[in-house]
Amino acid sequence: MFSTAIVIPFLCCFKFSSFVYAEEHDAPDFSSFQYPGAPRIRSQPEYDFCIIGGGTAGLTLANRLTDPPPTSSMTFASSTRNNKIPADELRAIGAGAIVDAGWADQAHNEILYESVWYPQSFTEYGQPQQNTSVFSVTVSNLAALSQGSVRLGSSFALSDPVIDPNYLAEEADRAMAIQGVKYLRQVAAHPALQQWSAGEVLPGPQYQSDEELLEYARLHMIPNWHASNTCRMLPPENGGVVDSHMRVYGTKRLRVCDVSIFGRLPDVNLVGPVYAVAELGAEIIRKEYDDWTEDEH
Repeated sequence: MFSTAIVIPFLCCFKFSSFVYAEEHDAPDFSSFQYPGAPRIRSQPEYDFCIIGGGTAGLTLANRLTDPPPTSSMTFASSTRNNKIPADELRAIGAGAIVDAGWADQAHNEILYESVWYPQSFTEYGQPQQNTSVFSVTVSNLAALSQGSVRLGSSFALSDPVIDPNYLAEEADRAMAIQGVKYLRQVAAHPALQQWSAGEVLPGPQYQSDEELLEYARLHMIPNWHASNTCRMLPPENGGVVDSHMRVYGTKRLRVCDVSIFGRLPDVNLVGPVYAVAELGAEIIRKEYDDWTEDEH
């Protein structure tokens, strides 16, 4: 099972009589972008620790487990050059605007994190369509109750898993989505903003009933990159994957040290909890490693 935060966008237009962009410049050409070649690193015949994933948690673990020396670690991170994400995957992560604009065949190297639907024609990256400004606010349900699942697709280790997000399965999440959009409308209608507003663009005034607002939420929500809880720290009979020392049940010397071990998503940005879990995991692993090396000698 897994949980994720859900974000629903809300867009309004501003009226500015003299809004001017500072300067014009050529849009960058992302189509030929490549990651620079990584420097050659002298490998060792063996390492004390092997870490899968070079993100926030993985690099924190690597740093803590090798300080102080002489312990060593190898961190594995996957990457590709000219990474082109398939169109269906772009839509799945909320970046369907790139597909609709006909740009799905270019490289998408770390440019998708803030893809926002804009109700006018597309231009090259970095170029304004016209002197218009908008403001966008979102409903963020950081602790959604609906739970999805990640299951094996087959007995072949390299086959894709079967992922069911199961968004808005819980009535509380559906009610939050509906009331959230209504509240954002109240904010946008405040006199301090109303004097500048040219009107609601998304979802639009034609969406009024709870059923219409819920349908809008289903069509436009994104997971906000907070999917987690896939390797929960619970007893195995309750669906747990790791024990209280982050060890994977049924294995040896294998642990999970990131927010996938949480039972529920905390109602905060996950960067802090990621660091906390990685620091705690490094402390546990290093202590057990030091105890083991002392016994060996």
